[in-house]
Amino acid sequence: MFVRPSIRRMSALVMGGTVPLLIIGLGMAPGAGGTASDSEKLGKLLEERKAVLGEAVRAAERGYHAGRLGVDSVLALQRDLLNAELELAAGRKERIELYSQLVENSTALEKAVAALFKSGQASHVDYLKAKAALLQSQIDLERAKLNDKAP
Repeated sequence: MFVRPSIRRMSALVMGGTVPLLIIGLGMAPGAGGTASDSEKLGKLLEERKAVLGEAVRAAERGYHAGRLGVDSVLALQRDLLNAELELAAGRKERIELYSQLVENSTALEKAVAALFKSGQASHVDYLKAKAALLQSQIDLERAKLNDKAP
């Protein structure tokens, strides 16, 4: 069994030297249908996927900080991790919390990449990708609040 990461775990690139993480731990809510054993197996697989993606995000942020990966790798893995978390979310309130956390992380990442861009350590494309990811996160949060039809 994997230990779930603590809620609101995030480090700032500008302050601590790493790209923000989207690691949010929530309870498991496998869908209805099938046997209890099937549901338990699904839940374990979903939890394992979330844990693997959390490790991938941490590895990607280290790679980005070291200059081996582009910001797009971090952004894609953060979005994958969000989707894994959404599959485990028990309801609307938890989904909104996840999107809110993504907005916070995306804001910090956008600011960090902007600082790197201004210092010549990140490309303009990386900055624009981070800004677009922030805007998408804000759109997803508003959709979740309005009609719960978030992606």
